[in-house]
Amino acid sequence: MFTKKPQIFQTAEELCVSYGGHLASITDAFTNKFIYTEALKAFAPDKLDVFWLGGITWDGVDWTWTDGTPFSYTNWDGQPFGDGDTCIEQQLSNGKWTTDICDNVEQYYVCALPPNVTTTTQMTTTAPLCDGNKCAAFCLEGTYKYVIK
Repeated sequence: MFTKKPQIFQTAEELCVSYGGHLASITDAFTNKFIYTEALKAFAPDKLDVFWLGGITWDGVDWTWTDGTPFSYTNWDGQPFGDGDTCIEQQLSNGKWTTDICDNVEQYYVCALPPNVTTTTQMTTTAPLCDGNKCAAFCLEGTYKYVIK
């Protein structure tokens, strides 16, 4: 779910959990490109040039995804900055990742929701529906849906 109501990281994650998901985790180049491409449609051309993903570090070294997915793929724009509670944001300019202090700034964000979660959001899409769920705008590997909100 691509959400255009800016939130700090923790609030964005709490809202994603309230919808039945988590902030999006990215495990491969395909998922990174997919989220980036859809975010361009959902968020641009707005004043915010980055958005939250579900990556976080508490020690500046070990990164994790809020949904518990193993952190095995990266797409950093240079070296990540991590000093305490630091979170991952994806840039709309190039799809690469940067970091920011989690409670420092409000950003747009992307939630990954299980395919059986329904929302009341109205949307227009030409993408196929996932599992016959009328709310699913996009289906990714049959695991999560990403809905523009």
